[in-house]
Amino acid sequence: MNVEKGREQSSDSNQPKARSRQPSLFCALSQTQLVRDYLDAFRKANHIKLQFLPADSAFVIHHAQPGIMHLAVPVVVEGQHAATFLSEPVGVGRVEGWKAGNGPTTARAVSESEFRALERLLSIFAQHLSCFANRYLIAHRHDEPACVTQAKEFIEQHASEPLRLDQIARHARVSGKHLSKLFGKATGMTLREYVRRCRVERAGELLLQTDTRISEIAFACGFESIPNFNRVFRKVVGMSPSVFRAEDREAARGKG
Repeated sequence: MNVEKGREQSSDSNQPKARSRQPSLFCALSQTQLVRDYLDAFRKANHIKLQFLPADSAFVIHHAQPGIMHLAVPVVVEGQHAATFLSEPVGVGRVEGWKAGNGPTTARAVSESEFRALERLLSIFAQHLSCFANRYLIAHRHDEPACVTQAKEFIEQHASEPLRLDQIARHARVSGKHLSKLFGKATGMTLREYVRRCRVERAGELLLQTDTRISEIAFACGFESIPNFNRVFRKVVGMSPSVFRAEDREAARGKG
C-alpha cells in the first residue's frame, strides 16, 4: 500500500481529531518563547499591546467613534483557525481621544498606510507561527510506542522519496496494520498525513531560503504533481506556496 495514495476519505475522517487537538496546541504555542518574544517586541516597537487568544474566544470589536480599529489576525493550522492575535484599540487617522468601557482612553494614532503595514507584519508572523505549529505537531508527541518513533524518523529521513506502508512498517518492525493503528492513536493523524506534513515543512524551508522554482521544490520534496502540492500546502499552511514565498520576500524588503 502506498501511503501517499490512500483514499481522500481517510483524511476527512480524521478532521474531528484535528479539532480536538487545538486547545492543547494553543496552550503549547502560547507558552513558547517565540510567541512571548513577539508580543513583547511588537509592543515595544509599535507601542501597541497584543493578545494571543484561542480561536474559540468570544470577543466583540465595536466602537461608536469612527477611526478606532483593532488588528485581528488569525493563526491557521491544518486549515483550521487555531488562535487569534488581537490588538488593543488603534486610532487610524487623526483620533485624539475616545471613551471606552470604564473611562476615557487615548488610542495610539497611526495613518491608514501604517495600520495596513502593521496588519501585514502581524499576518506574516501568524504565517510563520503556523509553520512552527506544524513542526510542533510533528515533533512533540510524548509516551509514544517505539515503533511510532521509528516510523516517524524513517519518514522524516525519506520524505522526498516514494514511501509505502510495508516499507515503513518493516523499518519499525511491526505489521502495517498494527503500525497504522498505533500511529493514529499516538499522533492523531494517519501515516499519509504525516508524510505530507514532513514534505510541506521541507518545502516551506526551501521556499524561504532559496530561489528555486516552486515546481522544482514540489518534486524535490516528494510530491507527484503541482496541483497536489498546491492543495496539500494550502491545507497545512493556510495559503498557496507562491503567496507564502511572496509575503516573506515582501516582509524582507520592508525591513530593508
